[in-house]
Amino acid sequence: MCDLRRPAAGGMMDLAYVCEWEKWSKSTHCPSVPLACAWSCRNLIAFTMDLRSDDQDLTRMIHILDTEHPWDLHSIPSEHHEAITCLEWDQSGSRLLSADADGQIKCWSMADHLANSWESSVGSLVEGDPIVALSWLLQEPPLALDSPRRG
Repeated sequence: MCDLRRPAAGGMMDLAYVCEWEKWSKSTHCPSVPLACAWSCRNLIAFTMDLRSDDQDLTRMIHILDTEHPWDLHSIPSEHHEAITCLEWDQSGSRLLSADADGQIKCWSMADHLANSWESSVGSLVEGDPIVALSWLLQEPPLALDSPRRG
């Protein structure tokens, strides 16, 4: 169950919306694994959860939630083999980095600019080292410096 409250006059909180989540049996999710979470400038929230199938196979999932449409949760099988340790959005909120405890990094991007369609475009591996933090390097446009003319 999701309960989001917003500030109202007089310091009280108004209920903005409530959504009921699908009930999963306790054997299908693994709450003991630390949760990675990131909030984008587009008001998209990415978070992780491990799911265990009936035959005990573990799938490491990344979930994308649009806070303007919280009932539309999009789930991505991440293909990470170890626990996902961090998530980081880019400056535009359209690409997401995920990294795991085994050193695997994946870059996810929106397919056709849709928040409910994601694809892993590139990845990298830092062998043997767990990734504990990620950051995007800002790509600023080149500055055109104008020098005074002599003459």
